Amino acid sequence: MRIALTYGGIAGAVLVTLFLVSFYGLQGGEEIDYDLGELIGYSSMVLSLLAVFFGIRRQRDDEVSGKLSLWQGFKTGAGISAVAGAIFGAFTSLLYGWIDPGLIDKLMVAYEAKLVEDGLSVDQVAVQMAEWDAMQGGFFGTTLGQGVLMFGTEFAMGLMAALISAAILRRQ
Repeated sequence: MRIALTYGGIAGAVLVTLFLVSFYGLQGGEEIDYDLGELIGYSSMVLSLLAVFFGIRRQRDDEVSGKLSLWQGFKTGAGISAVAGAIFGAFTSLLYGWIDPGLIDKLMVAYEAKLVEDGLSVDQVAVQMAEWDAMQGGFFGTTLGQGVLMFGTEFAMGLMAALISAAILRRQ
């Protein structure tokens, strides 16, 4: 449990820090570079998954005397992923609800500009924006929904990383 909290906390801190650097450090939080934000966002998720590997390795080397089953490693990795996802999900809810309540609108403007830049017709842009707007009207348009979405995304990626890492690091 201690490993999951420690390494999950590290992964969550990486996610939050890189998000803040991306949107408010590099971009100033006003005019959003959608491509840069997306690149840094997914890179931070992948980078945070390294904590899963290192946490499982730490468990193998320090906690179970070098003997680690696939299941033991997977459980540790899943715990790390759950903690990281919970931190990022909570941060996302706070961000959209209190820190920067207008961020969704800024993202919509940036997304529309990207569609135009990519050469979509006016009608195609209108369809894409109507789909985005419809999605924002449901559960995932709420601050809680955005937090759940980010938790689920990070947790799902973390489960894959946990399985791969546990398979690589297992020793009988």
